[in-house]
Amino acid sequence: MAEKQTMVEIHGICKSFDVTKAVDNVSISVKKGEIHGLIGENGSGKSTLAAVIAGIYQPDNGELFLEGKSYSVRDSIEAFRKGICIVVQEKGTFLNTNVAENIFLGVEDKFKVNGLINNKKMQASALDVLNAIGADHIDPAAICSTLSLEDRKLIEIARIMTFDPKLSIIDETTTALTKKGRAILYRLITRMRNEGKSIILISHDIDEIFEYSDRLTILRDGKFIKTLERKEFSAKIVKQLMVGRNINDQYYRSNNPQKAFNEDNVILSAQNVHYKFIKNISIDLHEGEILGFGGLTDSGMHEIGKIMFGALEPEKGKVVTRDGVVISNPTIATKQSIAYLSKDRDKESLLTIASVYDNICLPSLPRLRKKGFITNRSMKNFASVWSKKLEIKIVDVDQYVNQLSGGNKQKVSLAKWLAFDADIFIMDCPTRGIDVGVKAAIYKLMAEIRAAGKSIVMISEELPELLGMCDNIVIFKSGEMTRVFKRGPELNEKLLIEYMV
Repeated sequence: MAEKQTMVEIHGICKSFDVTKAVDNVSISVKKGEIHGLIGENGSGKSTLAAVIAGIYQPDNGELFLEGKSYSVRDSIEAFRKGICIVVQEKGTFLNTNVAENIFLGVEDKFKVNGLINNKKMQASALDVLNAIGADHIDPAAICSTLSLEDRKLIEIARIMTFDPKLSIIDETTTALTKKGRAILYRLITRMRNEGKSIILISHDIDEIFEYSDRLTILRDGKFIKTLERKEFSAKIVKQLMVGRNINDQYYRSNNPQKAFNEDNVILSAQNVHYKFIKNISIDLHEGEILGFGGLTDSGMHEIGKIMFGALEPEKGKVVTRDGVVISNPTIATKQSIAYLSKDRDKESLLTIASVYDNICLPSLPRLRKKGFITNRSMKNFASVWSKKLEIKIVDVDQYVNQLSGGNKQKVSLAKWLAFDADIFIMDCPTRGIDVGVKAAIYKLMAEIRAAGKSIVMISEELPELLGMCDNIVIFKSGEMTRVFKRGPELNEKLLIEYMV
């Protein structure tokens, strides 16, 4: 079989932010008709390298070649026009514009009639694109801020398809997608590969990487470690290359010795809650319990998490603490020592254009006040302590959150609530888009929170972590509770799935 031609060559690329070397002399080649996996710990440089290729960042050193010719662009729009497109890890849509405007961003002029953009024509074309990828449920006229994270990701996928790209970069996109959304993406990248186009697939999901990649490159601390051919794929080897040490597959809670939670002490209770399609949900969270919520994305479990924090108001029913306080808004929730980590990190959990210390200190500002004042020094010292405790990779606490990797952003989200000393943690997909090393650290923190007698609601679309971490698991389907499972050796994914779909 003839050797495939090269689509993109990356030679000695370097990119730094202040004193942080995000990408340090990385060289990779991507062949035509190849899905090239890219994996590494959070902060390994994957997203930064992808952003350099896609024109979002300019490299400090190094050179790029596209189909054998030197390639450089000023921005991502120019890269799109040259055939290199990206679906970014976090925010990739403009929230205050409609779906059609996002899909045709940068090429709106083709819809101009007599100098004005024909919105009707643009929306009709957007609907054709959405139909073609299997996302026809999305209204082209809808404002993006009203849509779910998954639908916004599907809009980004639709956008790159309009450019018929030579190279598509998919950066941690599947973490925001349901099974249906993933099927759409997998079908599209397989089709593009069969057409001789190239894909860089960035993921922390080793099973996903192994299933779809032809070759796989590992980065660590901004440096190239190794490219593996498909026949060399091994989960053990990849994990070791990613973190530079052996990773034990068993990083969930152990069953024995096991400290039982207090079944007689209900500390938070959802009582007969109704909200839109959610009907008559009653759930008790006990002291020292990790309570899991499982189901498909549209099952209602994410909404119930928000209702328990007061971020959504139920149409009927209520959420009350053990002292009888009704949780009707987030202010009351925080006063009752309830913390909430959103699935949508950048939109709902963090102030991305603020510093690390601003984010960590925000819930704890009242206790940092002395004689009516809060000093920057006290805030920075406070944030530094918690940054070190959670081993957040930062230059210093003045660094802006939007400069951090996904896993380090998640650590900032956790740090602010651990520093606040919350008693109840509602965690919605707490390990979404983070690597195995950070996952292990978060699971360890969850076990420590539980051991301290505090309580966690863990909402997750990953069944292994629900089974591995939770005392009880509530399964949701179409807005209803279908079954509650107790932790035990006989419990498995197959049993859970039976009540999910």
